[in-house]
Amino acid sequence: TIHTYQSDIADMMEQGQGTTVKIAVAEQEKKQAELKARPRPAHPNRMKNIMMVFFGSILIAGSLGGIGYLVYKKATTKPTAPIVQEISVPGIITPDTKKEIPTEGQGSEYIKKTVSDLVINEQLNPGTIEQIYLTLGDGDKKQIVDTGNFLNAIGSTVPRLFLRFLDPDIFLGIYKKESANEFFMLLHTSSYNNAFASMLTWEPTLFDDFYKFFAIDQNGLDRSLFHATFKDKIIKNQDARALIDQSGNVVFFYTFLGQNKDTIIIARTDQILDVVLTRLAAR
Repeated sequence: TIHTYQSDIADMMEQGQGTTVKIAVAEQEKKQAELKARPRPAHPNRMKNIMMVFFGSILIAGSLGGIGYLVYKKATTKPTAPIVQEISVPGIITPDTKKEIPTEGQGSEYIKKTVSDLVINEQLNPGTIEQIYLTLGDGDKKQIVDTGNFLNAIGSTVPRLFLRFLDPDIFLGIYKKESANEFFMLLHTSSYNNAFASMLTWEPTLFDDFYKFFAIDQNGLDRSLFHATFKDKIIKNQDARALIDQSGNVVFFYTFLGQNKDTIIIARTDQILDVVLTRLAAR
């Protein structure tokens, strides 16, 4: 007799064993249902991919936010002017105002004409003094032209030895009188005796070196002044050396001021003396 799975089941059902088979089938179905209901374990690579996507999204969002902030900041921030460090201008006396003359690449005639034009045209209040200072270079490399460089730049005939007794500080000034401006110059010396001897040596060419700064009208200028000899003169109770024209008027003079006679003034009229002496005392 050939036995098959179907015939065995039929025999078992006939023999009263159907209940056992049903229980076994039900048990098997229960296990399969439990397997289907049980959550599948996450694949390790799947979790890694999720984390990479999460942190990548955060990084992208942060980058976009940073770029947006920079764009907003640039659009709303007002441009600030560059900070320019103010140059310190030394002065033998205290001026009311200051005027810079850049001289980079310029010659002596440019300097003389520029100062002369200021003397003629500068608008100042009566009784005030404006300091003129010359500079070389630009920006952080800008420098004040000192005494020696100034005298060399204008092609002066100053005795070389005299420079050893002159301080670096020089004061080129414009004094506003009632009706007109007047140019004057202050030098500071460390030795009166040596400075006085040097000034005497300089006298024959002193007027020629500086007359253009004073905006003197050359058409009406007494040409004999270029060859005239300085004479002793009392000006405002100060011992001075002066050039005197044919009418007996002082045209140009210099004198030593201060208790130690360490400040040299070169000027045209005596009106400036009182002002300079007052400011020297105040300083």
